[in-house]
Amino acid sequence: MGANDPTNGELAIIINDLAREMRESMGRIEVQTSKTNGRVTKLEEWKNRIIGGLIITNIIVVPISIAVAINFIS
Repeated sequence: MGANDPTNGELAIIINDLAREMRESMGRIEVQTSKTNGRVTKLEEWKNRIIGGLIITNIIVVPISIAVAINFIS
C-alpha cells in the first residue's frame, strides 16, 4: 500500500457516509414519486372523462346533426 492509500477504517467511514446519503436520497425520491403518481392518476382520470364525453357527443350529436342537415337540404 502507498502512503496516500486510505486505511480500512477510513474506507468504512466513507462507505457509511455514502450509505447514509443514499438512504436520504432514496427517501426524497420516494416522496416525490408518490406526489407525481397522484398527479398523473388525476390527469389520466380527466383524460378518460374527456374521451368518454367525446364518444357520447359523437354518438348523439353527430347523427342528429346529419339528420337535421339532410332535412334542411331536402
